[in-house]
Amino acid sequence: MNRLRGCGWVRAHSVGAAATGVLIVALSACATTVDGSGRVDPVQVSDYLATRSSAAARASADAQTAADYATCAAVTSAAASASRAYNAFVARLNSTQSFDDLARTDGAAVDALNRAGSAVTGAVTGSTSDQVRATAGGFAARSSDLARVVAGKQRDALNASSTAWERARDTALSACGPVSGGGPVGAQPSTKTPGG
Repeated sequence: MNRLRGCGWVRAHSVGAAATGVLIVALSACATTVDGSGRVDPVQVSDYLATRSSAAARASADAQTAADYATCAAVTSAAASASRAYNAFVARLNSTQSFDDLARTDGAAVDALNRAGSAVTGAVTGSTSDQVRATAGGFAARSSDLARVVAGKQRDALNASSTAWERARDTALSACGPVSGGGPVGAQPSTKTPGG
C-alpha cells in the first residue's frame, strides 16, 4: 500500500512471521531546515590550534635531533679514521722528507679522507640543523680538498690544506659536542705538521 504523506511517499509492506506479522515502513527523505547559525568557541579553537602547532613543532624537533645525531655520528667516526690515516702519512713524510718513499701511507690517507667526505655528506638530510649541516659540510669539503693535495703530491699546498682541514674537523666536532651529550668524541688535533 502506498500513501502520500507530508513530504514524500510512504510505502508499507506486510511481512509475515510465524506468530506475528511485522509491518516495515520505508520513508522517503525529507529536507528540513534548522533555524540558527553555527558558532565556534574562540578559546577552544585557540587551544586546538596551539595543541596542533605544538605537536608539529615537537615532531619537527625530534626529527632534527635524530638527523643531527646521525650526522654527528658520521662526523665523529670519519674524523677519527681520517685523522689516524692522515697522521700516519704525515709521520712518514716527516721521517723521509720525500713523497717517493711513503710506504703507501699517502694512498691510505687519500682513501680515508675521501671516505670521510662521502660519509659525512651522505649523512646530512633535510632535517639536519643549519649549524650541524654547515660545519659537517665544511669538514667534508676540506677532507676532499686535502685528499686532492695529498694525491697530487702538492707539498707546497700541504700545510695550508692540512690546517684548513684540521680547523674544519675541529669545528664540526665542537658543533657535534652538544648533540652527543658531551664533548666531541674522536680525533684530537694533530700536533705534527708536514715537514715540521
